Amino acid sequence: MAILHTVGAVSSVYLDESDPDLLVEYGERLGNRAVFKRLGFVAEALDIGGRDFIAACQDRLSAGIASLDPDGPDGGRRVMRWGLFANVTIVRKVRHDHAGRTLGPAGRVVAR
Repeated sequence: MAILHTVGAVSSVYLDESDPDLLVEYGERLGNRAVFKRLGFVAEALDIGGRDFIAACQDRLSAGIASLDPDGPDGGRRVMRWGLFANVTIVRKVRHDHAGRTLGPAGRVVAR
């Protein structure tokens, strides 16, 4: 779960402040298309990355069903759109800077 928590946090910050196309490129370099299931699901759940990023993830989905958190518990809700078992829960919260200004969405993963 710690790894997916980090992925959610890094993805959230990266998609808010950087080029989503570069994140897609990095995902392709990994050679594991299940990463696009997880990235797309997290981006959609946290409302980050935009439509083009989510569409790019959809275009790169692998066959079969993967777990949202590969190290998490077995089972979970089946999310056909992303080909995932949602075996952990993503909680949406809003990030703030040190002055209390809203920065945008962030997420954390909670074990089921």
